[in-house]
Amino acid sequence: MAVARSSPPTNALPWRIVHATLLVGYTVFVLGATIWASITPDTTWWLALASEFSFFVLAASPIALALALVRPTPISIGLGTVPLVLFALIYGGRLVPHPPASAGSDRREITVYTQNIAGMYTLLEGLQSQIERVQPDLLAMQEVPSHVDQLHQAADPMLPYSVLEPRPNPSGIGTWSRLPILDTQTLTLVPGGHLSQRTRIDMGGETLTLYSVHLNPPWPRGWHGTLTPFAFVNPVESSLRQAQVQALLQDVRAQPGPVIVAGDFNMGERTWDYRQLSAVLTDAFASSGRGLGHTFPSRDEWWPFGLHLPPALRIDYVWLGPGLTAREVQVADQMGSDHQGLIARIAVD
Repeated sequence: MAVARSSPPTNALPWRIVHATLLVGYTVFVLGATIWASITPDTTWWLALASEFSFFVLAASPIALALALVRPTPISIGLGTVPLVLFALIYGGRLVPHPPASAGSDRREITVYTQNIAGMYTLLEGLQSQIERVQPDLLAMQEVPSHVDQLHQAADPMLPYSVLEPRPNPSGIGTWSRLPILDTQTLTLVPGGHLSQRTRIDMGGETLTLYSVHLNPPWPRGWHGTLTPFAFVNPVESSLRQAQVQALLQDVRAQPGPVIVAGDFNMGERTWDYRQLSAVLTDAFASSGRGLGHTFPSRDEWWPFGLHLPPALRIDYVWLGPGLTAREVQVADQMGSDHQGLIARIAVD
């Protein structure tokens, strides 16, 4: 005798549709965006947005798995597991403690500190105490304001050599050094972009080239001027930054000897620009850092409802050329800026 199979209640069908749509849509988007972004530039706004904020896109993977377990089937669990696996592959290694790399007895070591000071919003006593604690050999600074007397007061006692290009806008740039400075060049990588700086340092007869870099963020065109009616149709536009990266790499390739490139790059680590840089230079934090390395935003006023949250984006970097090895890299303490700095201890061949 045949047994009739009951069909699901009609009111359960909308939930099943929503459940399947959310799970399939999220997994397909994450997998597709990850693969697509690895082989093409960030030419579409949605891909650029996913690349810039990939950590947040993938951080939702536990929610996807929990959603799959609401109605567990082999297919739903498989779909819910894929984003979590991607998250573990990309970010999992950062969360595992590892000892600093050995410098070797015949290798010198220098400490580089990069800090965007947000046009002097930084508390100067905080900057001075940070310098005293870190004892950097080199300090790359971005958003150096027009009034620099107090900056000299904070940095000069330990870093007597300096070259500054102050500006009343975010383009100001500067470098401090414990070691003698041979020469410096202010770089306008792309017309209309922030300034960067190339400084040659004397390391006891050997020349080290340090770049203090500030790239433009991927805002819509005209964000800092007059917004066009179509600005929010294309909310992430990174062509200016892409041109800056290409110009920077061209300049870096022309430098003899060891090269360090440090600063505020205003880019996520899953972007096309990051991959262009990592093809030539080594990301010091990715090789020797611990944790997520997020440096922005670090002031409470960036967060709504008075929330006090840790930085959410990794946009400040130290990059190393051949002959240099990162021993230990860490995010600097918060000291008043909307960026936390980055401290890298580097072994030199």
